[in-house]
Amino acid sequence: MQIIRKPHFEYLLFSILSTLLVPPFFEGQLQSIVFHFTLSLVLVSGIFILGYKQKGYFLLIFLALVASILNWLDLYKTQFNLLLLLKIIFFTPYFIFLISTIFKQVMREKEVSEQTIFGGIAVYLMLGLTGALFFAGIEFIFPHSFNFTQGDVLQFQDFVYYSFITLSTVGYGDVTPATSKAQALSVTLSITGQIYLTVMIALLVGKYANRVD
Repeated sequence: MQIIRKPHFEYLLFSILSTLLVPPFFEGQLQSIVFHFTLSLVLVSGIFILGYKQKGYFLLIFLALVASILNWLDLYKTQFNLLLLLKIIFFTPYFIFLISTIFKQVMREKEVSEQTIFGGIAVYLMLGLTGALFFAGIEFIFPHSFNFTQGDVLQFQDFVYYSFITLSTVGYGDVTPATSKAQALSVTLSITGQIYLTVMIALLVGKYANRVD
């Protein structure tokens, strides 16, 4: 797959950070609207990682379009439902495709630049979003796979929260895996996050050393 040489990862990074940091400052329905809006920004900004002549570009647009529609339809559902499962089905390949594309681009860079750093951070954060999709899928297929202290009505934001505290190995204890499947996925995501950070740090140090030499 041919990848554009100089993508702008800062737009994707900004949209992901907005999804994580902005919605908590709102309450009730407005919080859900802001969350879905910022998540739509992630979908849109991801499209610009590839040029229109690149392989997979139109597939990416299709996935983003369907995922965006499902994202907004999900706003009108307050409980865990089939619509969220469809959202998982379309979001997951989109995020995995972006993670693969960005990581390949970062690997190909010969020197450390701002885009290299932005891309590396974006991949890490997208691992968290992708993990949230997998956790939501586990809960849909195997109900009560997680113990949430805030109640039984689960929304995608709850799994985003749990995914990132697992990825960062914080683990506050307010959300815990209740089944072996949820536990296995939690361990896998935690290990993946640590391996990625180790590899990325080694990669950046190596590229910086090459530039100095």
